[in-house]
Amino acid sequence: GWLWVPHGLVFLLTQERDLPSARELVMTNDDLWAQFHDPGSGLLSRYSHLMLADIRDVYATARIELGKTLVKAGMLVEAKRQFESAIALEGDTQLADSYMYLGLVEFALGNCDAALSAFKTAREKNLTPDPNLTLFESQTYRDCVGDAKRADELLEEYQKLLKKQETPLSPR
Repeated sequence: GWLWVPHGLVFLLTQERDLPSARELVMTNDDLWAQFHDPGSGLLSRYSHLMLADIRDVYATARIELGKTLVKAGMLVEAKRQFESAIALEGDTQLADSYMYLGLVEFALGNCDAALSAFKTAREKNLTPDPNLTLFESQTYRDCVGDAKRADELLEEYQKLLKKQETPLSPR
């Protein structure tokens, strides 16, 4: 009966009966975010110091989590805004995920080209290959673009990537 609710940079443990509506969640978080310091200002605007740059990821993670909650609530446009805000923060460890989630929302909104562009950027920003991006591209080509041939090619590539992932510990 308890759930974690995004509240700016933290989560509040909230009883299910006290959950805010999705609209209230957006308004509360917009108010909170308006009060926060911009992590891209000050020293980070001139020099991306390794220790300080982690602040960008903390902010980006909070935006991503709020966006994911809004997706579950069916508020795709608001979720898109959160993922775009996470991207604007330029956090190095969260950037690929930000683009991936943006792509998923664009796909759900029927913005085929924007979805494919976001997935491509997510792949470029990802330090380790994520086979799910190939699956998401396949679904976008099949269900959004209407290109079954390209969708099948990508699905086949996805299945090959999965097999590669399953075998690193296998005996040779």
